[in-house]
Amino acid sequence: MILTCENIEYLDEFHAEIQERIGPKVQLAIFAAYTNRDLDPIRAATPSIAQHGIEDDKAISAAAARYILEHRYQNRYQLEEDSDTVDNYLSLTTYGVYTCCNGAIHIGDPATDMKVLMERLARSERQCLKCSMFPCI
Repeated sequence: MILTCENIEYLDEFHAEIQERIGPKVQLAIFAAYTNRDLDPIRAATPSIAQHGIEDDKAISAAAARYILEHRYQNRYQLEEDSDTVDNYLSLTTYGVYTCCNGAIHIGDPATDMKVLMERLARSERQCLKCSMFPCI
C-alpha cells in the first residue's frame, strides 16, 4: 500500500477488509509515495519513470508517516523502508529487464538467458545500494 495524506488514517479498516477478502495471514506492506523530489535525480537514467512532474500534493513524507504510525497505530504497522531487508527481483518492463520495478538498474533484455540475468542480479547489489531511490519498493 502506498501511503498518502488521505489514506493513512484508514490502515486498520483497509487491513481488516483485505484480511476478510483474502485471508487472515495477509500483512500490509506500506510505503511513503515517491515525490518529484525523489524522482528527479534518477529520471534521466531511468526511462520507465515518468519523465515529467507528477502530482505529489497528496504524498506524505516518511517522517510524517512514521509519526502517525507510532502515535495513532502504536507501531502496529511500519514502513517497508524501515525493514531490515530489501527485496531484489527481476522486473520485465517495456525498456528491458531491471533489478527493480523502478527500472533503475538495467541487466538485460527479454531474450537474455535467465542464468545470465540471475548472475547480473546477484552482482547488482552495490549499484542498488548507491541508487538515490534506495531502499526502493
